[in-house]
Amino acid sequence: MTERISNEDWDAMKAHYIREFDGVADDRLLGMIKEHLDSAWGLWEKGSYPNIDKFVEELDIQFQGFANMLKDRKKKSFTDVEGFDVLNKEWGEKANQLKWDGSSVDNILMDDVTAIEKEITAYFRLRIEHGLEITDKMREFKGLDEFTAERVPELVKQYSEESPEELPDGYPNYEPVDNESYSNHSLYVLAEDLNDEWEKKKTTPEFKWCKGKRKNFFIWASYKYTYQNGNKFTAKGLQTTLNTARSRAKTKSDKDYE
Repeated sequence: MTERISNEDWDAMKAHYIREFDGVADDRLLGMIKEHLDSAWGLWEKGSYPNIDKFVEELDIQFQGFANMLKDRKKKSFTDVEGFDVLNKEWGEKANQLKWDGSSVDNILMDDVTAIEKEITAYFRLRIEHGLEITDKMREFKGLDEFTAERVPELVKQYSEESPEELPDGYPNYEPVDNESYSNHSLYVLAEDLNDEWEKKKTTPEFKWCKGKRKNFFIWASYKYTYQNGNKFTAKGLQTTLNTARSRAKTKSDKDYE
């Protein structure tokens, strides 16, 4: 090892890492951190690290990362009003990426949003139990159910303004268009009914033209049906609505299970 760190430089580096724990570590923890820093310095002097960059990288991982975790935890403390702001921001960043498209990415986002929402619920519960203020901003938090109920109709409307998806080869006649069967029903009802029909008939000769793809049936249905006073929809909007109904049912069952 040809690179050198002077004792003066090490003292400055050590002081830097110790300062990162100001306000988040008690005396006992600070003592342990100082001992670990001294151990790391001892390893450096023995030549255990190939160069300065690798040594600093390891220090950052062990000490800077730990300090950041403690700071983040403190920010989320139920005693801190700003803890809600941190959690609410995390929740919003994830929730606003949801598309309700049944994709693996969406499933991961849904799990993340649900996990953060549980943290927020626990935060509220602890503040209530300890007689701490529940601010107006906290009371305005809607949660995934209400967010979904507001956001999905916007997506469905957005999709309905797109060009109709092309019908697959061999599709059955869709005329006359059925404007009556679901004139008083939401798209949720239509989506569930069509999915039930798909599950029952997807392997039958009648549905051979779908080539095993529910999307083809939903595209045909978007030409055949309207809903709620003549509203049109797309296969994408129908699938989004179906996924939404399922995710809300899953969220409810998770809550019931808890």
